Order: sequence, then C-alpha cells, then structure tokens
Amino acid sequence: MTTAQVGALTTMAIRGIGSVQASGLTTAQMAKFSTAQLKQLSSLAIRGLSTDNIVALTTAQAAELSSRQVSALSSSQVAAMETADLVKLSTIAVKGLGKTQVAGLTTGQVAALTTAQTAVLSSLTLSGLSSTQVAALTTAQIGALTSIAIKGLTSTQTAGLTTAQVAKLSTAQIKALGVSAMKGLSTANIVALSTAQAAEISSKQVAALSSTQVAAMETADLVKLSTVAVKGLGRTQVAGLTTGQVAALTTGQAAVLSSVSLSGLSSTQMAAMTTAQIGALTSISIKGLTATQTEGLTTAQLAKLSTAQIKALGSSAMAGLSTANIVAISTAQAAELSSVQLKALSSTQMAAMETADLVKLSTAAFRGLASDQIDGLSTAQVAAITTAQAAVMSSTMLGSLSSTQLAAVTTAQIGAMSSIAIKGLTSTQTEGLTTAQLAKLSTAQIKALSGSAMSGLSTANIVAISTAQAAELSSAQIRSLSSTQMAAMETADLVKLTTLAVKALGEDQVEGLTTAQVAALTTAQAAVLSDTALGGLSSTQMAAMTTAQIGALTSRSIKGLGATQTEGLTTAQLAKLSTDQIKGLGASAMSGLSTANIVAISTAQAAELSSVQLRALSSTQMAAMETADLVKLSTAAIRGLAADQIDGLSTAQVAAITTAQTAVLSSSMLGELSSSQMAAMTTAQIGALGTLALKGLGAIQTEGLTTAQMAKLSTDQIKVLGSSAISGLSTANIVAISTAQAAELSSTQVSALSSAQVAAMETADLVKLDTSAMRGLGVDQVAGLTTAQVAALTTAQAAVLTDITLSGLSSTQMGAMTTAQIGALTSRSLRGLTATQTEGLTTAQMAKLSTDQIKALGSSAMSGLGTASIVALTTAQAAELSSVQIAALGSAQMAAMETADLVKLDTSAIRGFGADQVSGLTTAQVAAITTAQTAVLSSSMMGELSSTQMAAMTTAQIGALGTLALKGLGATQTEGLTTAQLAKLSTDQIKVLGSSAISGLSTANVVAISTAQAAELSSTQVAAFSSTQIAAMETADLVKLDTSAIKGLSSTGIAGLTSAQAAALTTGQITALSTLQIGNISTSSIVGMGTAAIQAFTTNQMGGFNSQQIAALTTAQVAALQTQDIAALSDTQTEAFTSTQLAAMSTAQLNALFL
Repeated sequence: MTTAQVGALTTMAIRGIGSVQASGLTTAQMAKFSTAQLKQLSSLAIRGLSTDNIVALTTAQAAELSSRQVSALSSSQVAAMETADLVKLSTIAVKGLGKTQVAGLTTGQVAALTTAQTAVLSSLTLSGLSSTQVAALTTAQIGALTSIAIKGLTSTQTAGLTTAQVAKLSTAQIKALGVSAMKGLSTANIVALSTAQAAEISSKQVAALSSTQVAAMETADLVKLSTVAVKGLGRTQVAGLTTGQVAALTTGQAAVLSSVSLSGLSSTQMAAMTTAQIGALTSISIKGLTATQTEGLTTAQLAKLSTAQIKALGSSAMAGLSTANIVAISTAQAAELSSVQLKALSSTQMAAMETADLVKLSTAAFRGLASDQIDGLSTAQVAAITTAQAAVMSSTMLGSLSSTQLAAVTTAQIGAMSSIAIKGLTSTQTEGLTTAQLAKLSTAQIKALSGSAMSGLSTANIVAISTAQAAELSSAQIRSLSSTQMAAMETADLVKLTTLAVKALGEDQVEGLTTAQVAALTTAQAAVLSDTALGGLSSTQMAAMTTAQIGALTSRSIKGLGATQTEGLTTAQLAKLSTDQIKGLGASAMSGLSTANIVAISTAQAAELSSVQLRALSSTQMAAMETADLVKLSTAAIRGLAADQIDGLSTAQVAAITTAQTAVLSSSMLGELSSSQMAAMTTAQIGALGTLALKGLGAIQTEGLTTAQMAKLSTDQIKVLGSSAISGLSTANIVAISTAQAAELSSTQVSALSSAQVAAMETADLVKLDTSAMRGLGVDQVAGLTTAQVAALTTAQAAVLTDITLSGLSSTQMGAMTTAQIGALTSRSLRGLTATQTEGLTTAQMAKLSTDQIKALGSSAMSGLGTASIVALTTAQAAELSSVQIAALGSAQMAAMETADLVKLDTSAIRGFGADQVSGLTTAQVAAITTAQTAVLSSSMMGELSSTQMAAMTTAQIGALGTLALKGLGATQTEGLTTAQLAKLSTDQIKVLGSSAISGLSTANVVAISTAQAAELSSTQVAAFSSTQIAAMETADLVKLDTSAIKGLSSTGIAGLTSAQAAALTTGQITALSTLQIGNISTSSIVGMGTAAIQAFTTNQMGGFNSQQIAALTTAQVAALQTQDIAALSDTQTEAFTSTQLAAMSTAQLNALFL
C-alpha cells in the first residue's frame, strides 16, 4: 500500500489491522498514520509493530497512545521508544506500563520520565525496576513517588538508592518503606538517614534491619527512634550495637528493651551501659540477663541494682557475676538472695562472699547451698555461720565439709547441729575432730555418727572415748572401726562393749587386737565371737586364749577356725576339745594341725572324724596317723579319703586296713595306689575289693599284681577290669590267665591288649575268646598273631573278623589260614583285604572263594593277586568281576587271564578296562572278545590298541564297534586295518573317523574305500588325506565326494590329484574349489581337464590360476575360456599367455584381454 492509501484508511478499517499486518508496516507508512487512526490500532496491532516503527513514532503520535495500547507493548518495544516520545506519554498511558515493561527501560529512559509520569507509577510497576534503574532516578522523581508506590519497593530496588535519594525521601515515604525495602538499604544509606527520618521508623522497619545496618546508625539517629521502634530491636540487632550506641540509648529506650533483646548484649556492651540505663531496666527485662551479660557488670552498676532487680536476676546471671561483684554485694542485697540464686553461685563465688554478707543470708537461702559451695567456704566463713544457719544445715552439707573446715566449727555450732545433720559426717570430716570436740558430743550425737564417721576417728580420739560413750557404741559403729582403731581401744573401754557390739567384730578387727586385749575378753564376750571373728585370730592370738575362753567358744564359732588358728593350738588345748568341738572343726582347721597334734589325736577323737575332715588332711598328716587310730576311722570317713592321701599311706598302713574299710575303697582311691602298695595287699583284702572299686585299677596298679593275686581274681572281678588295667598285665600274667577267665574277657578288654600280650596268649585261651571279644581285636593285635594262632582260630571267630582287622594280616598270616577259615570270612570283612593280604593267597584258597566273596574284593585286593591266582579264576568267578575290580588289575594280570574267563566278563566289567589293560591284551585275547563286549569298548580304549591288536580283530568285532568308540581311533590303529575290515565299516562308522584315523589309512585302504563310503566323507576327513592318499583314490570314489568335502582338500592333498582324477572332477566339485586350492593343482592336472571343466571355473576362481597354470593351458582350453573370465585376469596372468595360446584366442577373447 502506498502512504496515500494508508492515510485513506477509515477508522473502522484500522481496527481490523492485526499483528501480522502491523508487522508489515513500513516506517513511512507508520509516519502517515493520523492521531485519529493511531488511536484505533488494537492491542494486537500495537504488539505487532517492529522496533523500527516504535522509533518512527512522532511525539504527537506518542502523546495519543492510550494505557491499553501502552500495556500491549513488549519490553523490547518500550526500550526502543525514544525519550522524546516517552515523555509525551500521558499519565493515563504511563499507568499502562507493567512490571516487565518497566524492567526493560534504559537508565536514560528512566531518568527522562517526568515527575508527573513518575507520580502515577504503581507499586507493582516500581517492583520491576533494577537497582541500576533505581539509581538512575532523579531526586525530583524520587520525591514525586507516592507512598503507595513506595510500598512496592523491595531490597532489590533499595539496594540501588543513593544517599542523595535517601536524603530526599519524605517522612511519609520513609514510613511507607516495607520490610524488604529496609533490608536493602546500604550502610551508607543508614548513615545518611536524618534524625527526622529516624524518628519515623516503625518497630517493624527496625526489626527488618540487620545487625550491620543497626551498627551503622549514627547515635544521633539512634536516640531519635521511638520507644515503639526500639521494641522492634531483636537479640541479633542489639548484639550488633557499638558500645557508643549502647551508651547513647536514652533511659526511655533502655526501659523498653525486652529480656530477649538484653540477652543479645555482650559483656563489653553491658559494661558500656550507664548507671541511669541500668536503673531504667525493668525487672522483667532483667530476667533475660545471662552470664554473658553479667560478666561485664561493673561494681558500680551492681551497686545501683535495686532489691527488686536483684531478685529478678536468674541463675545464669548470678553465675556470671565476678568475684569483685560478689564482694561488692551489699548486706541488703545479700538478704534478698533466694536459694535458687545462691545455688547458682560457684564455690569460688561463695568463697569470695564477705562474712558480713554471708550471715545475712536467710535460712531458706542457706538451705539451698550445694556440696561444692560448702566445700569452697573458708574456715573464717565456716566459723562465722550463725547458730540459726548451722541448725538448718543438712547431712549433705555437713558431709561436704573438709576436716580442716570441721575443725573450725565452734562448740556452739556443734551443739546447734541436729542429729540428722550429724549423720552426714563422714571420715573426711571426723578426721579433723579434736579430742575436745569429741568430748562435747552428747550420747545422742555419738549414736548418730555413721560408720564412715567412726572410721575417720583418729587413734587419739579412740583413746579419748569414755567408758560411757563406749557403752553406747552400736554394732554398726564397731563394725566400721579399723584394726588399728580397735588396737588403740583401752581394755577398760573394750570390756564395756555390749555383746551385740562384740558380735559385730569382724575378721580384720579381731586380727588387730593385741594378745593382752584377747586375754582380757570376758567369757560372755568370747561366747559371742562369730566364726568370722575367730577366723581373724593369728596363731599367736589363739595361743594367748585361756582354757576358760576356749571352753566358752561355741561349736558354731569353732567352725570359723582355719589353718592359721589351729597351727597355734598346743597339744594341751587339743586335748581339751570336746567331741562336739572336734566335730565343729572345719577342713581348713584340720589342715592346720601339726603332725604332733595328729599323733596326739585319741582313738575316741579319731572315731568322730568325718569324711570331710579326713579329706582335709594332707598326705603327710595321713602318713603320721597311728595305725591304731587309722583302723578306728569309720567307713564313712574312709570314703572321704582323697587320691593323694591314699598315695601317701605306707605299705604297713595299707596292709593294716580292715576288710570292712577295704570294702568301701572307691575306684579313684584304688587308682592312686602304687604297684608297691598293690603288691602289699593281702589276698583277703583283694577278695574284699568291690567290683566298682576294681574299675579304678590302671596299668600302674596291675603292673604290681602277682600271678598268685591274679589267680585269686574271680570271674566277676575279671569282667570289671578296665582297659588300662588290662594293658598293665605282664606277659606272665597273660600266660597265667585261665581258660575260664579268658572266656569272660570282653571286646573292650581284648582291644586293650598290646600285640605282645596277644602274642603271649596260649592258643587254648585264645580259642576261648567269644565272638564279641574277638571283635575287640585291632589291626596291630591281629598283625602280632603267630601263624599258629591264626591257624587255631575257630571258624566262628574267623567269621567275626572285620575288614579293618583283616587289613592287619601279613601275606604269610593270610597264607596260614585254612580253607575253612577262608570260607567263613564274610563279604563285608573281605572288603578290608589289600594287596598285602591277597599277595599271600594260594590258588587253593582262591578257588574256595565264593562268588559273593569275589564280589567283595576291593581294588587294592585285586591288584595284589598273583598271575597264578588270575589263571586260577573260574569262569563263574570271572563272570562276577565288576568294572572297578577289572580297572584295578595290571596289564600283566590282564594278559594272564584265560580267554575262557575273559569272554565271561560282563559288559559293565569290560567298561572298567584302562589304557594299560587294553594295551596289554594279547592278539588272541583281542580276537576272543565277544561282539557284545566289543560294543561297549570306549574311544579311550580303542585309542590304546596297537596296529597289531587292531589287525587281530574280526570283521564281526569291527562291525560291532560303536561310533563313539571309533572316534578314539588314531593313525596308530588305522595303520593296522585290513582292507577287509575297512570294507566292513558302515557309512555311520566311516563318518566318525577322526583326522588322525584318516591319515593312518594305507593307500590300499584308500583304494578299498567304496563309493558309498566316499560319499559320506566330511571336509575335515578329506583335509586329513595326504597327497599320496588322494592320488590313490579311485576316480569313481573321488567324484562321490560332495562339494563340502571337496572344500576340505588341503593344499598338499589337492596337489596330489592326478590328471585322470582332475579330468574326472564334476563341474559342481570344480565350482566348490577355492582360489587357494586352484592355485595348488598341478599343471598336468590342469591340462587333463576338459573344456567343460575349464568353462565351469568362475571369474573369481580364474583369479586363483598361477602363471604356470595359465601357460600350461591347451589351445582348446584357452578357446573355451569365457570373455568375462579373461577380462578379469590380472596383468601377471595375462603376461603368462604364450603366443600359441594368443593365436588360439578369438577376436572377442583378445578384445577382452587387451581392451
């Protein structure tokens, strides 16, 4: 459209312009738009205008733009607007600017806006400005912004404000700044705030400021903050105040600081506060103070704290007070301290408190003192405590005092302390008690002293105890005294102790008593001494006791005596002990008796000794006992004798024991007798021994038995002798065993005999062993039998010999066995035979073995059979041999097997043949194998046959061979094949012959291959043929090779083709040849090929011809070449053509050759 046409458009038409049409307007066309036309442009049309068109707008046109049209402009269009046009926008139009559009304004555009335009910008629109854009605003523009618009500013915008701009903000505008806007103000802007502006800041605005911003505020501005605004200060902001700012706060501002705000102050800031500010702090805010703040309080500040403020200080605040402040506390302030506050003080703080203040503490506060605080008090402070304060001291508080502190306590304070508190005293405190203080303790206080307190009393205090005080001591208090303290007690006080108190004496305490104290004890006190207390006496103390005291001891307390005490007993004292007292002596007491006392024991006393008491005596003590006393010991006591005691008895004592005593001897006792002691026993004693006791006899004891004693043993006694006892019998005793005794021996006993003992046994006794006993014979024992003993065994005995037992026989022993014994051996036992035994078998013995016995022979047994035994095998026995047994035979054994036996082997046995066995077979044996046996021969077996063995096989055997077996044939075997055998091979058999087997075929066998067989040959088999073998193959067979087989011809093999064979190749066979194979065909064979064969070669195959082959072609063959084959020949090949050959070529061939 021309500009004239544009100018002629009606307003209705203008309204139809869309973004697509508007985007096509030229700047010239745009300039022709009248103001009336421009007003009619839709929002879509406006959005479609190019930035060039925006630039082309005239100021008049810009002045007519509506807010709708302006709001349709993109940020890039707005940014393209010239400042001259921008400032012409009406205020209504400017209202159409959005956040995104404003964000696109350049700083030049921003700065060019009129104050009127600025005044209509909304808060949302302003929020689109960047910090850079905000910085571009003039102070006049800043001043024109409405408070509502100001509310839209965020930290992003205010971060760009300059100090000049901030200074121009009115108080109303300052009030309108939001929380985000306040956060964006720089520290420079904070400094730039005027006092008037500061006075208008609200609590929310203050709360939005960071600690850095607050720290940047000038003190002049800070003090102008309203109390409401100050309430907005948080803990972090207060923490950021400088000491100058803190000190500048007004008392009104200080008064409104919250407890949370105050908790943000550091100790340095706290120290910077004026006393006036301190005084202005409320009790509620004071509660927020912690140790962090109070650590900075000066003594002057502390002195200004009112009693109400002092009361408001929390535990943490109290804990932070310095020792100087503790000293500075006034008596009035001290009087107001609560138990909670007092408890918060450390021991160091308590130690710093002046005594004048300490005595002003209320009893309620004083009760709150903790152990470590009491522990920290000086002796002066302790001595200053009022009697009222002392009266409220708890047992825990008293228990915290040191011995030095307790020593500082006055008698008045001691008197004021309650019995309950006195109970808190421990050894730590009483160690400091003076004798004077102790003397002042009332009987009630004495009674209240704890065991720990008693244990802390010095020996001087123990001596100072009065008889009246001693009479009040309880059993618990006495029990807590040490042996040293007890030793310090005067005898006058000691005898005043009540019987209850004396009962409490322990072992250590009694141990500490002097002999004088021991001797001074009353009989009443002696009567209540416990067994534990008596156990504390030394041998010297025991000796110091009077006979009256000894008589007063109860049988219960006597039980407490140990070796330590009885070692001190004199024979006179021992003689005074009643039978009840003798009974009361414990094991330890008995062990302490001297040998003199043992000798001094009367027969009456000996008769009362128990088994426990007797067991406590040592072997030395037992050896000292007179035989007159020994025989008086009850049978119950005898039962208590221990092993070492029996061991210590002399032979005279052993011989003196009564038969009644002998009858109760246990197995363990008998087990301790030496061979000499055993020999000392009388036959009457031997006869009295119980069967249970005899079970305790071991080799040590039976080694001492005489043949006479042995003969006296009954069959019942013989039965119970243990393995060890049996093993100790001498060979003389073995010979002395009667047949009746032998008949009673068990398998366990027999198994205990050594091979030497078994060998010493008479045959008459040996044959009396029952079958169960025979089962006890082991390998070594059987190995020790003489041949006479072996031959003497009954068939019943032979029948129970185990496989393990039989394995102990030597070949000589085996040979000594009778045929009846051999026949009696079980199949199970025969499993134990090894080569060692079967080497001794005679042919007669071998012949007697049943088929079941034959089956039971193991591999080792089979391997030991001599060749004579192998020959002696019956056909029935051979028929039962297993594959495992056959596998165990050596090649010599296999070679010795008669063919009549060999053919009886079942097929499973044949499968057991190994390599050595197969190779050892004679040709006669090979030829004798049945077809059924042949059929199960494996490939590995076949692979072991020699060529001679192979040749010995019958055609029937050959035909019976399985395909898997034939896979084992190699060149060694096939070299022995006859043409007749080869002819018998089926096509399936031919197929499985391996490369090695093929390579071993003689040329005669190759010639003998039938056409049917040839047709089955694989490429792998054909590849195994040598050139000689290939040359020997009949043409009739060669042409039967399939194409895959032809591909298997090796380079050597194909080179062996004769011209006749080459001429006989079929076209299919020729096309199957590779270029490598073709290159190895001899020239004579090439010449022998017909023209049809030559034409059968493919273009690719022709590439395999070498120069000699090309040159050897006949003219007829050359004439038969295809033109495409000739064209594909290489330069080397074409150069090989002779002139004669070239003369024989047709024009087409020549063209194919040279063009």
